[in-house]
Amino acid sequence: MELLNLTLGQLLALFLPLAAGLVALYFYDRSRRRVRVSTLRFWPTRPAPPVRRRHKKIQQPLSLLLQVLAALLVLLAIADWRWGSGGVQRHHVLILDASSAMRYRADDGSLRMDQAKRLAEQYLAALPSGDRVQLVRAAGAAEPATPLTADRQALRAAIQATEPGWTALDLAPSLELARNSLRLALNAKDIAELREREGVGEVAVVAAGRLRQPMDGAPAFPPLRFIEAAGEVEDAGFLALTARRLPDDLERWEIRVRLTNESPAARSLTAEFFFEDRKLGERAVQTPAAGESELSFRIRTTQPGLLEARLAGEDDFPENNSVRLDLPGKTNRRVAVLTTRPARFSALEGAAPGLDLVIGGDIDGAALRLYDQTAAPAPDAPGIFILPPAEGSPVAVQRTARSVEIAAWNPAHPLAAGLRDVDVTLPQAIIFEPQDGDVIFASSAEGALAVARETAAGRQVVFGFDPLSGDLSNRLAGPLLLANALRWMEPGAFRTDEYRAESPGSLQFALNGASPESVSVSALEGEAPAWLAANDRVRLFAQSPGLVEVATPDERVRLSLTLPEIGRAVWEPGSGVLRGVPPASAAAVNSLLSLWPWLALIALALWALDWHWFGRGDDEIEAAAPTAASPRPAARRTEKPQGVLQ
Repeated sequence: MELLNLTLGQLLALFLPLAAGLVALYFYDRSRRRVRVSTLRFWPTRPAPPVRRRHKKIQQPLSLLLQVLAALLVLLAIADWRWGSGGVQRHHVLILDASSAMRYRADDGSLRMDQAKRLAEQYLAALPSGDRVQLVRAAGAAEPATPLTADRQALRAAIQATEPGWTALDLAPSLELARNSLRLALNAKDIAELREREGVGEVAVVAAGRLRQPMDGAPAFPPLRFIEAAGEVEDAGFLALTARRLPDDLERWEIRVRLTNESPAARSLTAEFFFEDRKLGERAVQTPAAGESELSFRIRTTQPGLLEARLAGEDDFPENNSVRLDLPGKTNRRVAVLTTRPARFSALEGAAPGLDLVIGGDIDGAALRLYDQTAAPAPDAPGIFILPPAEGSPVAVQRTARSVEIAAWNPAHPLAAGLRDVDVTLPQAIIFEPQDGDVIFASSAEGALAVARETAAGRQVVFGFDPLSGDLSNRLAGPLLLANALRWMEPGAFRTDEYRAESPGSLQFALNGASPESVSVSALEGEAPAWLAANDRVRLFAQSPGLVEVATPDERVRLSLTLPEIGRAVWEPGSGVLRGVPPASAAAVNSLLSLWPWLALIALALWALDWHWFGRGDDEIEAAAPTAASPRPAARRTEKPQGVLQ
């Protein structure tokens, strides 16, 4: 016999006060009260009221017994009193594979997920009905679907609600979650203490056995059972599609494709490529059994469009037989160069493929403006200023000097990146008086020579010298200064764009020297992934399909996470791991019969019986003999009659 919801102490703590209250109610004696009224004229004449006597003992012991017994049965039903062969209630964790491997289709069109659900329900049926089970959905991450419960109906509903995901199975977090769940349920501080608990059951894994990465062995405790949802696999598909715009020619794209063959024999795979539903061509590649292959080519286009790759033929996994990428068109930023010396800047045309220089005058819609020896319309106007006039300079001018030597660069600022020359003599230079918040990235002994400022209207770069004249014209420092200024003002013009169609899951990218603070990760569609930038790497994890953009000052990668992740490692449990569904006869051992519905029905029957026997009768009373009503006198009375009603 077991009390599953309450301990014996809790049951007695509830029952004893309730029983005492019922006994006290049966000693309670209700009596009539005296009420004074103004007249008895309108009240009917009644016999003398009965005289009640106070009870010094219980007058209806059978009724009290029925009430106490019914209350006890209700509390036992709440405590879930069960009858059986005894034994300890065990706790189990059922790990159900919800990875992309459950998307494989059988010959009858059903998913492997359907087979896994049947095996999970068979495992539940084989367990004693009183044992508690927790369902954990396992894919790239572990997700508890239910608490530890003996409610088989809730467990079966959670199993049927499980759908295959898009990431490969990572089994280690699910096993760790199972161990912690058992430890907390049995109030054990660690695994050593958990071994001493009698209620430890087993951890059952219903899976296809395909993992994201190899797993060495399995935990020795708790006992582990592997129930394999197996089947032949005949699949070939895409692992990734990458389109990268060439940095020296923004009209050309380099396309790279990775394919996989999950079949037991080598295959020749033919991939067809389309752009806006127009066939570009096809490529055939020989792919080894359970291996990968790659191919690449280039296309030229200035228009935006949909690039699609399709794999000829059908197999058991149609979700990876095609892949798509939305490619943007070519959009150059226009830079207006306001100068009276157009020949000096003609050499910069084409220096940045993402920028179109318009030399000689202002233009509408310019992304950037360069003012050479001219003033901007407003002091806070964004742009690049070269030798600005004193009355129109964004930074206050202290004086103009000749034969000025550059003494130092500010290597911490991007405008001075890559600059090392300090023996440069400028024929003429402006010495500035910077304000608080301004950044000096070139200086001399006399003062600041080049200043960077960020305002509410935008960024400003102010040169007190001409980077394309004097010693700077014959060195790399001059063009590099202007390139750094253009990059700082318009980072998108120098940024490399890459578009990828891949699988969700765990992904990482190289920072290539970018600082972790300059990294941004945003979700354009779907849920935002978890990410971390450290150790020159960006690591992110996405559980479901979506569109994610990872950007640094020099690179931008747009990820279309639409392909299911393929688990390439095969899990081979050790000899100590149990296999298959346990026999159904095991459910008869240590089984407990649930009694709460019968207890509740019996309690209702006792209450109905008590009401039938005692609820409609009068209390036993001792009444005085009724007295005849005396006639009222006929004499008229001037005062109001008064009386007392009982």
